[in-house]
Amino acid sequence: MLFEKDGNYTGIDLEIFKGYCKSRACKFQITAYDWLGMLGAVSSGQADVAFSAISITDKRKEVMDFSNPYFTSTWQLIGLKNRDIRITDLSQLNKYTIGYPRGSVFDDYVKTVLQPKGYYSVEQVKLYPSPTEALIALKNRNVDLVFVDSVMLVNYQKSLNLSVSSSYQVSLPCGIGPRKAQRDDGPVDPIAIT
Repeated sequence: MLFEKDGNYTGIDLEIFKGYCKSRACKFQITAYDWLGMLGAVSSGQADVAFSAISITDKRKEVMDFSNPYFTSTWQLIGLKNRDIRITDLSQLNKYTIGYPRGSVFDDYVKTVLQPKGYYSVEQVKLYPSPTEALIALKNRNVDLVFVDSVMLVNYQKSLNLSVSSSYQVSLPCGIGPRKAQRDDGPVDPIAIT
């Protein structure tokens, strides 16, 4: 993940990408985007690469190439601890209101995994501009459950004074997402990080 601290960018994704560039004697310039803007900039050709713990999904592979996975992102479907919502079967999801940030990997998961099996549909989801706003909605009981990245959850719990419990967990590989380069016989030299 990538963070801005004291006017500088920091994070494991940046360190990996710096190492990649150093090994190939190339330079890079960072342009800050929000989440949707970052992915859109790469797919439209405005940026060459995006990195910030980007989950590798089939839908994203249609518009971007990816490095080899260097991290597994685990996310949780969480509820307030005092509500004690426990999902033992995904068919139970229809009883609850789920929220998450607009444009996130969770949307793809609901569309490709939960919706085809009849467990939950995208139309049922309450979308929020950011993870913080989705979690505030949970805290205010505007939703029953929220999808959130496990690593970020620790910070959100502290900053929002939020007592939650996990109801369900999903894991996806993450990589660096360069612009999809095409030639007649297939993709061109995607970043290979091992």
